[in-house]
Amino acid sequence: MRGCRLQVLLLAECSEVTAADVSQAAGLSPANASAVLSQLFNEGYLIRREVVVKRRGRPALAYRVKLSDASND
Repeated sequence: MRGCRLQVLLLAECSEVTAADVSQAAGLSPANASAVLSQLFNEGYLIRREVVVKRRGRPALAYRVKLSDASND
């Protein structure tokens, strides 16, 4: 699972990603991609926002790497 987490972090470092993006790029099931993104978010590595779409259902979440605050160094 560590390799998956690193791959997801690298994907989220390049651009904003959704669970669907990660699933396709990393070869994970959508559920596993979502779980890895949630874990990384809960651990403080990622930030997320809701993606606004005009369709029914739960909105997608987009993630990206959380940049460190240089003033705290």
